[in-house]
Amino acid sequence: MLPYYLLSAALPIFIMLPLSIKWQIQKTYTIPWLLLMSAFSCSITWTTGVVFPGSSGLMGTLAGLATAVSLTVLVLLMRFYRDPERTIPDDEGLLVSPADGEVIYVKNIENGEFPFAVKKGRVISLDEFILENSFMKKGVQIGIAMNFLNVHVNRMPMSGTVKTIRRIPGSFRSLKHIGSLLENERVCTLIEGDRLTVGVVQIASRLVRRITAYFSEGDSCRIGERMGMIRFGSQVDLLIPETPGLQVLVNVGDEINAGETVVARYGISE
Repeated sequence: MLPYYLLSAALPIFIMLPLSIKWQIQKTYTIPWLLLMSAFSCSITWTTGVVFPGSSGLMGTLAGLATAVSLTVLVLLMRFYRDPERTIPDDEGLLVSPADGEVIYVKNIENGEFPFAVKKGRVISLDEFILENSFMKKGVQIGIAMNFLNVHVNRMPMSGTVKTIRRIPGSFRSLKHIGSLLENERVCTLIEGDRLTVGVVQIASRLVRRITAYFSEGDSCRIGERMGMIRFGSQVDLLIPETPGLQVLVNVGDEINAGETVVARYGISE
């Protein structure tokens, strides 16, 4: 009777995983369906045990383990693909975090240079990082690391117009190496507001094979609106050009939430 148990345990994975990915791309919610299929899997497994009571002992143990593993995977998928509503601040002159995760660096950009020495110590220009000529010569770069358990839906840091979306193909190296920020696949989005243009760089890790964008160039956007998604462990950088009254409000090690955490203020008079 083992095949019946394995089939019931595998149903949620084989049916719901591709649908979860599809629905997430379409920005619909998957958790109720995952819960429904989890209950369906448990009911089939229990019914199989009743109809075929001879499946005790080793087969029953293996079937129970298979179901437990299946439901554990489902719980992880439910957590990974969750997309909770957020309370978006509406004050003017705010920049909110584009991603959930941990702040891993807050770097000053000088002379238009990427704030790390990479490729055998050579300093790289910021233009090489985002492939956008003269976007900013001075400013701040905030790096946000996302782990598997973070919400992976990214959000707009400010209201404005999507000026540029540029996908840069690359490899899928571990993000533990600074050089991977220049070599991994990434999507660079520039958002132009009334007084400021900021950049959001979504960077893929070795586990990621797709970065999904919900906007096109020329679209209007609102602060905290969903802008896209990158899957599994990844990184998002926020690029803020030098602007009057700019105050960065986060530090390395802070845990922040996309669309909710205010990472900077600008336009503040002294």
